[in-house]
Amino acid sequence: MEENKENRRVKILNLLGLSQKAGYLVSGNDSVIAEMRKGKLKIVFVASDSSEKTIDDFKKKCYFYHVRVNFDYSEEELSSSIGRNRKIIGLNNDKMYAAIEKLLEVNE
Repeated sequence: MEENKENRRVKILNLLGLSQKAGYLVSGNDSVIAEMRKGKLKIVFVASDSSEKTIDDFKKKCYFYHVRVNFDYSEEELSSSIGRNRKIIGLNNDKMYAAIEKLLEVNE
């Protein structure tokens, strides 16, 4: 069971890497908030090792804008998956979101 959960985590990170290459990701605090306000984001990943203030801010913003938020990955995991040093990542593609959502649902 643990192995399957770890495999799903790796698959999600791989999908984030593919999304980055395809241009479906927005990263960085200001860029993610701007896209969220436009209603374009499907899910936001916030690094689990972000500050409490950042985590709380994004919980509230994602709730307000009806965007799913995920805090399961560290900054190192997110950064290595997309090839950039980032704590906050937003995904704006429906099909990639559907694939990630399917994997996240199984994790929960």
